[in-house]
Amino acid sequence: EAKAVAQRKAEEAKAKAEKKKFDEQKKKEDAKADASRKAFEAKIAANKKKEEAKAVAQRKAEEAKAKAEKKKFDEQKKKEDAKADASRKAFEAKIAANKKKEEAKAVAQ
Repeated sequence: EAKAVAQRKAEEAKAKAEKKKFDEQKKKEDAKADASRKAFEAKIAANKKKEEAKAVAQRKAEEAKAKAEKKKFDEQKKKEDAKADASRKAFEAKIAANKKKEEAKAVAQ
């Protein structure tokens, strides 16, 4: 009977040691998997940040381009308006000169 008790206790101790070894192995594997998952998530987050920065840079470049095009268009319009204004004033001066000429002619008659 004492032999059976000793054998049972030895088996229990062996089983307990095996369970402890298994638990430690599982703990190591879980930690490894967790570290791998965290590294993957960090990589994804870095890629997302990179893409967002790229999109922001692209948007700013497009805004700058649009602003430059608008400035160019506004300057062109200003030039055309000034040209049209000068042409109109020259035409009005010509009309006024003709009118004066006609009035002088009428007075002379």
